[in-house]
Amino acid sequence: MRTLLLLLALAAPAAALADGELPGAEATVPADLPPPPAPPPSASPAPSAPSLPRLGLEVDLGVPDGAVVALVYRPVQVLRLSAGPAWNYLGFGLRVGATVAPFRWAVSPTLSADYGHFFDADARFIADRSSGVPAEVRPLLEKVSYDYLGGQLGLEIGSPRGLAFFLRGGIAYVWTTVRGTSQALRSSSSGQAVVSVSDPRLRATIPTLDLGVLYFF
Repeated sequence: MRTLLLLLALAAPAAALADGELPGAEATVPADLPPPPAPPPSASPAPSAPSLPRLGLEVDLGVPDGAVVALVYRPVQVLRLSAGPAWNYLGFGLRVGATVAPFRWAVSPTLSADYGHFFDADARFIADRSSGVPAEVRPLLEKVSYDYLGGQLGLEIGSPRGLAFFLRGGIAYVWTTVRGTSQALRSSSSGQAVVSVSDPRLRATIPTLDLGVLYFF
């Protein structure tokens, strides 16, 4: 029995040496091994284009708009909304509109739509001058107002971030109800007749043209 125990005690270290393990030894990393490769750098996102200013001021002169000073608001980069007072030499009014500008070029095409309303104004002075307006029409000029709805194509020259000039042209539908009564005496072979016109309604489609400047803050 003692001989068997002695053989087992001698066999244990030999088995450890055969497996490459020594009692009490710790695994070591050779000093000459290269360091592990560094992880690749993460790709940085491409810089986005800076947003355009949202607020601006527009001043233009045209037909049938008259002279307009409008505040401009840009909710998205391709759309502009505007609203402001207008003056057409006879009186004051208001205009609201929208413009689509899909491109940011030095010369950019635009598409616009406008609605305007001019309040009652006294235009009887037109018949008081030598303008060829019949005197019978004078009562119809006491309260002159009109509405219009127009569409225009245009070109803008300048910067979408600052100052730009524009030219727009198109067509507009204009309507008005003239309040008043006009009477005229007409003679014929059978005698005389009185022709009376009261509160006539006028409708027309006319060309439009606007020239102006736009500045964004």
